[in-house]
Amino acid sequence: MTNKNVGLQPLRVPAGWFIALNNFYEVEPVTENIDYFFSAVLIGGENKRLGVSFDSRYEPEGIPGGEFVLVLQKQDYDKKGHITRVSVLDVKRTKQKAHFIRQLEEFMQTGKV
Repeated sequence: MTNKNVGLQPLRVPAGWFIALNNFYEVEPVTENIDYFFSAVLIGGENKRLGVSFDSRYEPEGIPGGEFVLVLQKQDYDKKGHITRVSVLDVKRTKQKAHFIRQLEEFMQTGKV
C-alpha cells in the first residue's frame, strides 16, 4: 500500500524541458514501497530545442531488486513542431536510484549521451 505523504523525486530540470509524465517518487524500490514502481513510465520528457527526449521505467515492473531503465532518444520535427521521427540514442540500466538520477539529470543538462 502506498504512503500518501510520499512526494515526487526532486530533480534538477533545466529550462526548455517539458516533463510529459511523472510517476517517479522519492522512495526506493524495496518491498514496502514497491507499489510506486508499477507504472509503465516513471518519468518522461522532451526538449524540442535540443531535439531529444527520454522515457524511463523500472523493470521488472513492481519487483524489488529490479533495474531503472533510461531510454535516451533523438527526435525530428516538422515545421509545425510535430514529431516526425524518433530514434534511440542509448539505453542505460542501473540498479542504483542515485545513479539513475545522475544519468537523467546529465542528459537533461547536455542533451548528449
